[in-house]
Amino acid sequence: MEKSLPINDYVRGIRASERRILAQAITLSESTSLEHRVKMRELLDLLLPYAGKSCRLGVCGAAGAGKSTFIEHLGLALLQKGHRVAVLAIDPTSPVSGGAILGDKSRMVGLSREPQAFVRPSPSLEHGGGLGPRTREAIVLCEAAGFDIIIVETVGIGQGEVEISGLVDDVILLIPPLAGDELQGIKRGIMEVADHLFITKADGNTEALAQATALEYKSALSYRDNPPHLKAISSLRAADIQGIVQDLLDFDLKNVAMGSKAARRSSQNAQWFQEELENGIQELVQDIVKKDHGSCESINLSPPHAARQCLEKIRTRLLNSFS
Repeated sequence: MEKSLPINDYVRGIRASERRILAQAITLSESTSLEHRVKMRELLDLLLPYAGKSCRLGVCGAAGAGKSTFIEHLGLALLQKGHRVAVLAIDPTSPVSGGAILGDKSRMVGLSREPQAFVRPSPSLEHGGGLGPRTREAIVLCEAAGFDIIIVETVGIGQGEVEISGLVDDVILLIPPLAGDELQGIKRGIMEVADHLFITKADGNTEALAQATALEYKSALSYRDNPPHLKAISSLRAADIQGIVQDLLDFDLKNVAMGSKAARRSSQNAQWFQEELENGIQELVQDIVKKDHGSCESINLSPPHAARQCLEKIRTRLLNSFS
């Protein structure tokens, strides 16, 4: 990455909604450099008071569900209502550069050009759950830059993307029209955490199939006490998108009034803390093992016994460091 800026330049630029500075800050968050991680923690502390006021939407679904088309039209409709929209599109990691394969940005050309929108592809870096390892930090940065709608598009692995519920206020699952055996292959997975389930491509030759798929899902989800809002939609039909915009904004207002949004955010922050703590402990242990690896091996011990011996040494050293 290019040379990082002084911390005050990041704060000033982000608070002024300078998209170039915001993009640089997200790149900083994705760096694994110790120096950059320390700077990022300081930046988050300074910007956190200005974050947290957005509506966070998670859009997930397997490849071919029409996520990019949906997000572009949804984003443009939100802009027309006076909102500022940031899209964090998690792309598969390029095997050549290690960065994001910039397919989503190239497909959201119209939204990318809007001055009140920000579209940022980020690499998944083989992180599980269809997200990037620093998506939480990117959300905070976008909120501090004044974007009041944050859309997180998962990488598109489908049923394994339940992690998205730990980052957003509203999970939107997109599913293309399916028939017969394809429907039988759908497992609960992400549907357990979805707040909205939209069957896409309900137009032209696939409209009847989309409506039939919606009926199948309505029946399949009847077991839930609070089933997701479900309908067949066309991302190309303005009336459908405008209706979805109103549904999503009403859903957010309802959750604010009921206190469930605040409770969800609190739970997500606790989860974030736990993840950072576990990652830090893992890095610390790996560092100790790397420095003291020789003393943790013995040809006379089984691997489990040697590992336990190594862990006891680590435990002793950690306890001594806090005493």
